[in-house]
Amino acid sequence: MKTSSSERVVPIHPALIRARLLDHWRQCGGNREARLWPELELDRFGYASANFSKWFARYLTKTGAKADRTSFHSFRHCFRDAMRAGRIEREIAFSLGGWTGSRSGGQAIGDHYGSGYRVGALSEAIAKIHYDVPALSSLMERVEVLDPQQLCRT
Repeated sequence: MKTSSSERVVPIHPALIRARLLDHWRQCGGNREARLWPELELDRFGYASANFSKWFARYLTKTGAKADRTSFHSFRHCFRDAMRAGRIEREIAFSLGGWTGSRSGGQAIGDHYGSGYRVGALSEAIAKIHYDVPALSSLMERVEVLDPQQLCRT
């Protein structure tokens, strides 16, 4: 986690399950790795994100995909757009994205009550996300909503 406030429940998309991400996670745990991608070098502050972001910027340039306002952070913008396209309600989208309310402080007192969404509701929302990217089509075919309990098993 980058910060303690970054911690949240985000179910794994069914396409990533089909791509065997859980097998990779189990292998990391079996190797006593605390991180999902232990091969990513940490920066001087202990974060893998900075070095990966720099690598990704070079990758975009090398592949000819570099454009104005395109960076690794762009994935968060694409994720939000995909949630809009999937008609995922704003509050669930903000929960999945780790975003707080409006910048103008327009939250109601009730926004601070409760403990959030159950894994099942979040899982249903994640399954609605699709990306129209040909390279991902084999992963995105016929996405089915999985039993949330199945996602929580180790």
